[in-house]
Amino acid sequence: MPLLKDYISNLVSSITDARVSSDRNSANIAESYKEDELLRDFPIPHMRIGEVVMNIPVAVDFAQEQEVFNSNPNVEQIVNSVVLKIYNELALNPSEMQDSNVAQTFKTHLRTSIESFVTDAIQNNNLDNLQNESDTIAHGAITNLGRYTTGQKPDTQVIANSISKIIRANIISSNLENVRMMVEASQLREQDPHTLINIKLTVFEEGMEWAIAGGGVRDKLVPE
Repeated sequence: MPLLKDYISNLVSSITDARVSSDRNSANIAESYKEDELLRDFPIPHMRIGEVVMNIPVAVDFAQEQEVFNSNPNVEQIVNSVVLKIYNELALNPSEMQDSNVAQTFKTHLRTSIESFVTDAIQNNNLDNLQNESDTIAHGAITNLGRYTTGQKPDTQVIANSISKIIRANIISSNLENVRMMVEASQLREQDPHTLINIKLTVFEEGMEWAIAGGGVRDKLVPE
């Protein structure tokens, strides 16, 4: 099974090779035209690739998921998402809480705590303390804001788990590595049609040519 990157690379390389073969053929034709008194004044046939569009059905055979730390997460966005989640779990009105000194003090401490945790987690590539951090925030939220709730008693663990998911989602990204594809028609026919992926590949030609630069000092490649 080919790797996705190799499969697409081979497709694009094949198009490049087609252009090379066409140019070599044009060069041979140019030589023959040059020797022919009638054809020497004719334009040399020369093909350019304007646009190639390919729709390719494939299926994923194997892939490895790798977690990557976000080097520059938006702490303010994390804080706002956590606060909104806490308000929702405690059935609090965000507009009313803006006028609460207790709520604003809690948010200030929350920002400091999350910023410190995120910085440490990224520096050490480690989220081992995430659940403890989330538990601490949840307990602090209920201690400071629980007095304002009029609904049923909030579940600390539910709030902590929600906070953990928010923080994790903002500082961790998942990348797929070593993606191997099924590309042969016989294999694809055996797959569930709903599992197939359609790759649309559009290739534009950006040709380069050699030109003399700097008064003939050196050659360089310039757009064709």
